[in-house]
Amino acid sequence: TSFYDEFINYLLLEFRVKENLEEDIALWMLEDPVQDLPTFIRSHHRHGVTDITFSPLVIRPRGGGLRKASFANGKYLTISEQGTINTWSLNMELENTQECPSPVLHLAKTCVLKAVALADINLLAISSTERDLRFYDTTGRHYQLKTRISKLPFPATALFYHFYEDIEEDSLFVFGDSEGTISILKFTSKQGGPLKKFERSTKLDYQCLLYDSLLKEGAKRGISLTNFKNVHSGTWVMKIQYSNTVWPGKELIVSCSNSMAHSMVAIDVVEMKILKKFKITRGANTFCVVEGMDQIITGGFDTIIRIWHVKSQKKYIASMSGHYAPIDALYEQHKGARVFSISRDRVIKVWDTKEMVCIQTCTNKLQELGEAPMVCFYNPYYRKCILAGNNIAYFKLGSEVNKFFSEGCTHVAGVTKALYNSLFKVIVTVGMDSNIMMWNPWKGKLVFVVRKAHTKHVFGENKPMGISSAIFSPSRVYLLTGALDGSIKMWNFTIGTCLRTMYIKEDCVVTGLVWVPGRILACGWNMHVSEWEDKIEHGDCKDWTTVHTKDILSMVQCGPKAIVTAAYNGELVFYNLQNGHYYNRFFVGKPKLPITMGFTAAFKKDTAEVKQLRTDLCDESVSVQSFAVIEQRRGAYETFPTKGEGFREEFRFFERRQRFNGEK
Repeated sequence: TSFYDEFINYLLLEFRVKENLEEDIALWMLEDPVQDLPTFIRSHHRHGVTDITFSPLVIRPRGGGLRKASFANGKYLTISEQGTINTWSLNMELENTQECPSPVLHLAKTCVLKAVALADINLLAISSTERDLRFYDTTGRHYQLKTRISKLPFPATALFYHFYEDIEEDSLFVFGDSEGTISILKFTSKQGGPLKKFERSTKLDYQCLLYDSLLKEGAKRGISLTNFKNVHSGTWVMKIQYSNTVWPGKELIVSCSNSMAHSMVAIDVVEMKILKKFKITRGANTFCVVEGMDQIITGGFDTIIRIWHVKSQKKYIASMSGHYAPIDALYEQHKGARVFSISRDRVIKVWDTKEMVCIQTCTNKLQELGEAPMVCFYNPYYRKCILAGNNIAYFKLGSEVNKFFSEGCTHVAGVTKALYNSLFKVIVTVGMDSNIMMWNPWKGKLVFVVRKAHTKHVFGENKPMGISSAIFSPSRVYLLTGALDGSIKMWNFTIGTCLRTMYIKEDCVVTGLVWVPGRILACGWNMHVSEWEDKIEHGDCKDWTTVHTKDILSMVQCGPKAIVTAAYNGELVFYNLQNGHYYNRFFVGKPKLPITMGFTAAFKKDTAEVKQLRTDLCDESVSVQSFAVIEQRRGAYETFPTKGEGFREEFRFFERRQRFNGEK
């Protein structure tokens, strides 16, 4: 009955996993999402970087048509506090450096807050503490100031720009200030738009516009300005983003702040009205929109990551905690199933939102950024995350599967064992990546996987340990695995449950496993065989007599009554399976010469061949890696019974006497 229940559980689990695997194949990738160490480069700024933006390459088809832009081509721009703009290639190679001082300050230097690229009209917008917005032409090598919007009510602390594929539709330039006001500029992008093309009526090389005049008479200049005053209750606007997929049929501007009353606000761009207001404890520093999933993920000073449904403002639908500092950046992959969070103490965490658990934590990787405040940017096409402070660091978040070559669900390190289970008709593989994988051999598809089957707690973190050996139980229902740290685990592999954990020795590699009815045998670098009862309940370990002089590399069952082990120096030792006593010993360098296990007349002679054999046993040039017994023939080996512990002491005394006579 128990076997029937196990088989039914296996079938149900296979069907469930198969459905999830087809939908979220990328989530089953077995390597850690953040693998490589960050690459650090000089920022080439005298002061800390205040913002990073990206200017994509916009393709404008001849004769009309829709414009296209992606993160695949373009350039990165970093802006320092005093207005220095550095242009970087996709490979983070410095291409250009440009100084953009304030046109109205002569003695004091400007203080830049944020920047954003207007890629379709080749402009760069920056905001400063002088309560202005400056738009620079980035077409040439030397950036020229084209438009300055001055006398803002408060400094702009968040910027965002969105243009439509259809050039006939007006572009959106959105900014929020330090008092929680959201302002939306609408203008055409034909021929550069009103921010780039203007009639010079003064001696200035740029046009100067007033914020109040744009509110009243902006339509005359082709600019429509709409503001939503104090929507964030007098607190800094931290981030702004446009989305037309998070709410089907709506075009939204989503903004966040540290206000507890109005932490996040969603504004309908078409109807120009506030749709939703979200209340979060201690506000929100950042958020990310899950496109097409009606979800928004937020993080803030309370160090909690919350998942919201955009149409429901009463309560978040899920939360995850684990950071110990305010969260400054959030990025998502696979439609929100995987979330990357970066906190102010420069700790990176990777979350599985379906299981609501943290699957990876990266610490002490971003300390070389310096003491300046950290700013972040994420390129979803290359999955590259760029962070900047006094220096710049970039690394990859996750990896994308090329389905032309692989489904992305295979071992990421060497496979050490492949076993076929004739009961469940599956193949089980284990490897140095500490993963147990079950395959359908007829379709070549992954059925089930156990990630990080063996782990070791090192400096507060569970590190995976490679699996070096595996074997099925005689009934083919359970699986036994041994790892590099000396741990042995008994598994119900059909559902991925660990039933029992044993150890041969700490940090001792398990190289051989044998499971006979009623007993479990294991060997490794401890030079002897260990034995347990094959019950699920924990029991004591029984160590057999140590015979080998070097580490054991392999073990096999030879018939119903014998166990054979092979060591690194070429020793073969035969054991009686019933009582665990050894009865024969060979050396592969001298295959026809048995090594006597007891005190016999042969050792008294101490022939030259025996002396040479002792030397060969210490020679590591002869090594037995593995073997398999194909057939046991009658009379293949001769039994040499041992005579107890007292006899071994007598043999050691004889060896010492022989050594003394030789020196004499």
